[in-house]
Amino acid sequence: MNSERRWIGVFSALLLLLGIFIGIAMDRFLFRPGPPRISVAGGAEPGRRPAGDARHFLERLTLQLDLTDEQRGQVEEVFNRNIPRFREARGNRAGFQEARRQMWEELAAVLGEEQMKQLDELRRSERDEHRKQRGLPPGPGAPPRNE
Repeated sequence: MNSERRWIGVFSALLLLLGIFIGIAMDRFLFRPGPPRISVAGGAEPGRRPAGDARHFLERLTLQLDLTDEQRGQVEEVFNRNIPRFREARGNRAGFQEARRQMWEELAAVLGEEQMKQLDELRRSERDEHRKQRGLPPGPGAPPRNE
């Protein structure tokens, strides 16, 4: 009888481990296919879903801001240059704000005045929607830029 309980315990433990293994495998290979998604705001953090895929965000900007092919390429370069800056500034508020300021300056050099206004409004509305989902009030305006 004691031996039978031991085997049931071992079998149960093996089933539990198998279930955990299958769950992890399904999460990694079925629910998140492809390369890791990188958010425009500085990259995907482990255990945290990014704000959006950078390629998807770039496509949205192309449509919503009516970017030319040249502008689209330049904006993509700005994002690619700034992703490492945001990663380095992770956990450092002043460093993050400086990286964000630099990125906005680079975008202002690529985009026209009306496109920057549209981008500011898009950023505000997305930020406010995100805050609303978290039960927070809408935030302040866009970060100050040197114009």
